Amino acid sequence: MPKVVALIKRKPGVSREQFRHHYETYHAPMAQRMVGHLLVKYVRNYPYNLVEYQPEDNFLDDGYDAITEFYFKDENGPSEMARIFSLPENNAEILVDEEKFQDRTKTRLFVVDEANTGVEYQGDCK
Repeated sequence: MPKVVALIKRKPGVSREQFRHHYETYHAPMAQRMVGHLLVKYVRNYPYNLVEYQPEDNFLDDGYDAITEFYFKDENGPSEMARIFSLPENNAEILVDEEKFQDRTKTRLFVVDEANTGVEYQGDCK
């Protein structure tokens, strides 16, 4: 089943804490309201600040502030989400909100097919 992965960077002058607060308090609920009916799961991943752990070869990229995943109910989900987000009233609302906390020039979106190794977590994931 396809999913959409978005790599998102905060706007200059916005702290990590401000970015996450705005995303969780305003932006994620807005997306949920618009496309929640298409989804089985919607998660945001926030990388730890790894600067102090960065080895010399710089393989830990600290460049993105959120990795968002949209898991869809069916194959048509990604294209339907794109259609809904591009409706003039939705697009205007999204753009106004993103300007408050995101560097939109750095956002990257991917439609991907997830492969699972078969290892399932048995505990309570929080």
